[in-house]
Amino acid sequence: MSDVSSEQPGLTPHTEAIASQIENKISSPETAFERGQEKEALYAVVGERLGKEPFSAPTPPPAKTITKKDLPSYEQPTLKPKVDELLSIALSKDLDDAINQVQKANDPALLDAFHDALTEKLYSHLVEAGKLKKIK
Repeated sequence: MSDVSSEQPGLTPHTEAIASQIENKISSPETAFERGQEKEALYAVVGERLGKEPFSAPTPPPAKTITKKDLPSYEQPTLKPKVDELLSIALSKDLDDAINQVQKANDPALLDAFHDALTEKLYSHLVEAGKLKKIK
């Protein structure tokens, strides 16, 4: 992914709200998220912001051996340039603008790739901001 300033002004206005939404997912008896699953709860929060179906429980990743061919979706050559462009908008300008653009693209593969990449960036941002503890 492209190198983006650590300030990430596009995320800053959303930090408190996203952290609060994660906490609500963790503390709500209606979801299956628990302490230690903050990243999974963040994935659900981001998915909901992107207009995906609401997530109520984390789904464990399938057990498989990762090879060099198994790049994250946002690193796939066909998606990477557009994902990087959307991340740049989200991180340096406005998160909502990037979300609107990916929704208008009406490309499920791009939406999924952006969802994964944005979750990773937001997680790092929330850890740096002291809103989440890094999962070891």
